Amino acid sequence: MTEPTQQDNSHDVPVEIANGGGDSILPPEGDRRQDATSKAFRAVYHKMQSTEIRLDAQDKAIKENTELTQKIKNDTGEIVEAFASFKGAFKVLNWIGSLAKPVAYLVMLGSALYGLIATVKGGTPPHHPIK
Repeated sequence: MTEPTQQDNSHDVPVEIANGGGDSILPPEGDRRQDATSKAFRAVYHKMQSTEIRLDAQDKAIKENTELTQKIKNDTGEIVEAFASFKGAFKVLNWIGSLAKPVAYLVMLGSALYGLIATVKGGTPPHHPIK
């Protein structure tokens, strides 16, 4: 059994083992020394390999999901800004609407005063002849 000297830094697993290049730390299948412990060790080792493959796939899927989420965030950012500006526009329109009622009262008061003054001065209500 030879131990590989080169290490894969990302997993701290010998490169030969991490790449699936062999079971150098395990005894051969037909070895007489193989007992229940080595069979259990072999089963755990293979389960760990399959778990590592599954986790790598999940890491890749998470990375893709994160990239897609970032793209969606960037795309919807403009829509959120538009809604925020609409919200501000509606506030301004609401202020204008709340001012419209008192302004209408002032215009009606001015019209009434003009009519009163014209009637007092001229004796008849003001009228404009239609030609």
